[in-house]
Amino acid sequence: RGLIKTIYYLFQFAGGAEKMMKSLMKAEADDGTPLYEYAFTDEGLPKVRALLDQLKSAIPEVPRYWSRCKSFHRRSGYIEDPIWKRRRRVESGKLNEIVNFPAQAGGFAVVCNGMFNMLDNGVDFDVGNRLGMVSQTHDSVLVRCTDSSADATRALVEDTLFQKELG
Repeated sequence: RGLIKTIYYLFQFAGGAEKMMKSLMKAEADDGTPLYEYAFTDEGLPKVRALLDQLKSAIPEVPRYWSRCKSFHRRSGYIEDPIWKRRRRVESGKLNEIVNFPAQAGGFAVVCNGMFNMLDNGVDFDVGNRLGMVSQTHDSVLVRCTDSSADATRALVEDTLFQKELG
């Protein structure tokens, strides 16, 4: 499961065949033997490139997203997140850097907007009783609450974090 997730993330964020090969080369069975022997042969890279071509055909929205990001970057000289419109210059012009920022920064903005909404709508900090929002990590938040408010807190978290941000 972890390897497939890694392959799809690398594909989505234009990681490239070489990075996928490195992931395949690290994959081992329980006994320590490589899972993908072909990754260590001359046929490895062509197989990974073929996999990338299959993914592009199967999920054409991803290459279209890359094209939109590249075009925007070419026209403007920067890339921006889709929620807060924060800008970042990508001097290298590398595709994976251009497509990564809008997705990662947009995800961060969604979680932050959800946290702001939670604070505006009833998740309070009670430091003395050690209640409230404890942490935000990547795409999740941890809220500590009393047993009696657990259902209401869960509903509030779901309502605020599962909002449709775009379109």
